[in-house]
Amino acid sequence: MEEEMLKKYLEIKAKIKELKKEQANFKTKILTEMKLIDKDNYISEDGVEVNIKRYTRKSIDKEKLETFCEETSQDLDYFYKELEIEQLDVV
Repeated sequence: MEEEMLKKYLEIKAKIKELKKEQANFKTKILTEMKLIDKDNYISEDGVEVNIKRYTRKSIDKEKLETFCEETSQDLDYFYKELEIEQLDVV
C-alpha cells in the first residue's frame, strides 16, 4: 500500500475531526441564540433556515429490567442481541 495515500488519509481525517468540532461549537452557539430570543425557527436574509426540532425518545430502564429478571428468573442475556460489524481503522 502506498505510504503517501495513508498519510493523506490521516491528514484529511484530522481536518474533518477539527471541522466537526468547530461545527458542533457553532451549532451550540446558534441553539443558545435561538433559546435567548425564544424562537423555534428562523430564516436568514439569504434563505438559510434554522429549526429547533423536539421529539421524545424511549429507552429501557436497566434497573427495572434487572429487577424483572430477578423476579421472573429470566436471564438478562435474553434481551441483548449481538451484531457483527466490520470497520476499517487507519491509525
